[in-house]
Amino acid sequence: MKCLMLLATLHQHSGDVAKALAFAIQAEKLVPRVQKKGNWEVRIAGFLSTLYRSVNLTEQARKYLDIAEKKNMQLEPSPATTTTYALILQEKAYYAIEEDQDYTSGMHKLQEAEQKFLEVPNQLGSNIFLATNDQLYGLCYLKEKNYDKAKAHLFKALAELKDTETELKAFIYAGLGDVFLENHQYEQAIQQYKKAEPYANQSDNFNAKIITNKGLASYYNAVGDSKRAFRHQEIYSRLLDEQAQVTKSVSNQLIKELNKDEDTNMMKVQVAIAISIILLLLVLSLLYINQQSSKRNRLRYEQVLKRIDLNPDLVPAKQPAQALMTKESEDRLLAGLHKLEEKKFFLQGDVSLSTLASKLNSNTKYLSYIINRYKEKDFNNYVNELRITYALKDLQLNPIERKYKISYLAKKYGFSSHSKFAAVFKAVTGISPSVFIENLRKDEAKEDFSEAS
Repeated sequence: MKCLMLLATLHQHSGDVAKALAFAIQAEKLVPRVQKKGNWEVRIAGFLSTLYRSVNLTEQARKYLDIAEKKNMQLEPSPATTTTYALILQEKAYYAIEEDQDYTSGMHKLQEAEQKFLEVPNQLGSNIFLATNDQLYGLCYLKEKNYDKAKAHLFKALAELKDTETELKAFIYAGLGDVFLENHQYEQAIQQYKKAEPYANQSDNFNAKIITNKGLASYYNAVGDSKRAFRHQEIYSRLLDEQAQVTKSVSNQLIKELNKDEDTNMMKVQVAIAISIILLLLVLSLLYINQQSSKRNRLRYEQVLKRIDLNPDLVPAKQPAQALMTKESEDRLLAGLHKLEEKKFFLQGDVSLSTLASKLNSNTKYLSYIINRYKEKDFNNYVNELRITYALKDLQLNPIERKYKISYLAKKYGFSSHSKFAAVFKAVTGISPSVFIENLRKDEAKEDFSEAS
């Protein structure tokens, strides 16, 4: 069992997660045959939890984390069980932050973990444990846009590590880069990302490389260096694809190990055949539905293209009978609003009725009236439709934009999230952003083929 776990650890450090998983599962099967289990049950379950989390198999990871926690509670209290419990709390904090986006819960778990770590001072690796805690604290505050506290915890994490060389520094420096970038401190941001880059490149940790390249892509995009932004965006996308392949490989390994224990009696064979037939019918049905859906989406896409006007008239003719202000005041506000539209004010993610009114030296009541009267919609719909109109033109005229992830495009066009952008895009156009981009690519390929012919 110990030899198998050593092999699993070696393969994990070399980046071969599938082989590490295979050896760890074999070690787990031997645990019931070991008389003096000690903390091996906890160690193996914790190891499996970490492996599964590293390749985004969250359900399996949480399952083994629960096993590790239960087995650890059954052991006699000791410095080792206290440290293990602190590490389990740290893992739970990670899930609260990354999976559930519950930052308050995450910080509560981190606080409890820190107390447990401090109960066992001078333990081997304690500086890394505490630094990880502060790195996760920094991540929480970054997500909550509390940049001062995020920066304080990230610098504290670096101080705890001192001269210890670890891939954790990639996460810390990348986090600091994100903090400075959000505050438009571009020189400090690139310094931190450049510090993160060597640690990420030397690591076998996909997430370290992913967050570093994502940060660099955002930085270069913010400073207008589209060439470097696109290069790092490509690396970021490739890493995501490679991570997905590793996840697939680990999933296949898991299925393979589970199949070794299956009872292959006739009943299960018959069930498998029945399920295969059902799945085949389901796949055929889905293919037909998808084909029909593609046709409908293509029709909607063509309708969207017809609606795109490179110079839209932003002032509809319809006007209600009763006015709230003088014609001169209306004209002044409309002219100011038109200038702000030309400057693409709507691409700012934090734009609001009050900030816009302030820029126009007016108040929210008058501005809301003007938008309702001349744009025939409320403020939110007015801004969102301007964003979508701009997005449609940008994607149609600039093929390079189609290479980016939807989440990146959402931020570029002023939306707070991938889901918000997708929902508004579909509400305005009748199709999703990915369907629109896919059809633009098809049309572009047809044009290239025609020109080549």
